[in-house]
Amino acid sequence: MLKTFVKLVGNARPLADLINNGPLSEDGWFLSWHRKESIDAQGKPIPWMTYPAIEFLSRHLPKNIRVLEYGCGNSTYWWAARAASVVSIEHDPDWYARTRPKLPPHCTLKHISLENEGDYARASLAYDHAFEIVVIDGRDRASCLQHCPQALTDDGIIILDDSWREHYQESIRKLLSKGWRRIEFIGYAPISSARGETSIFYRDGNLLGL
Repeated sequence: MLKTFVKLVGNARPLADLINNGPLSEDGWFLSWHRKESIDAQGKPIPWMTYPAIEFLSRHLPKNIRVLEYGCGNSTYWWAARAASVVSIEHDPDWYARTRPKLPPHCTLKHISLENEGDYARASLAYDHAFEIVVIDGRDRASCLQHCPQALTDDGIIILDDSWREHYQESIRKLLSKGWRRIEFIGYAPISSARGETSIFYRDGNLLGL
């Protein structure tokens, strides 16, 4: 790795190509790192999950989906551009107040105080087969993962970001034991300098055709 970097530094052209024309530039990673914001190469908001997951979802998401999201932000704007409706659960009152006025009318933002295994994680239980997608990218993710399946339609999917974390694995095993399957998207994500993992959980007849 060090030898490769030394060679690149010694030859400015491949290094310039990497910065100006490589995948990190095309995906917008350099811009996101500079601005410390989850955005693409054009400065548009994108979810803070791995680029392979974003690319896959961009290609395969059907129209008129309904989304329940844990953790609001740039991802909410991205989902709003693709969904018939979005319900976002946010625990931080300041972030809630800052984000809510910017959302389009078909997005609903709910503030629920955070308590492990409390009302925040159980928010999905208020819905019965109401969403095609549940996105878990907020807090208390292991508990959210356990409670969310009943909120999904029969063809619905669950998206869990940072799914490599050890304290999520027991909830993941429980979900898989109930007939769910998993596909992992591993790679770089906006802002972050380390590779991450985003997982999609699905069943037969899912809306992505997996």
